[in-house]
Amino acid sequence: MSHYLETNLEELTDGDRSKYIVVFCVSDCWMSWNASQRIAGLGYTKIYWYPLGVDGWEEAGHSLEPVEPVPLKIE
Repeated sequence: MSHYLETNLEELTDGDRSKYIVVFCVSDCWMSWNASQRIAGLGYTKIYWYPLGVDGWEEAGHSLEPVEPVPLKIE
């Protein structure tokens, strides 16, 4: 799984470890916090964890956009 994270971040940021990255899930979900720590460990410097998640974002009156995870390639 670490290879999945590392290679997809590399592609999504064009290798620029100073690009802004926002990590989110749903409220009370610590998977996004864990992911933000792993991303920092890869040398990315502008990581923002949104702990309220999509439900907190929506409750604050903000709109949501559909997102899809990058499919896991099993080789």
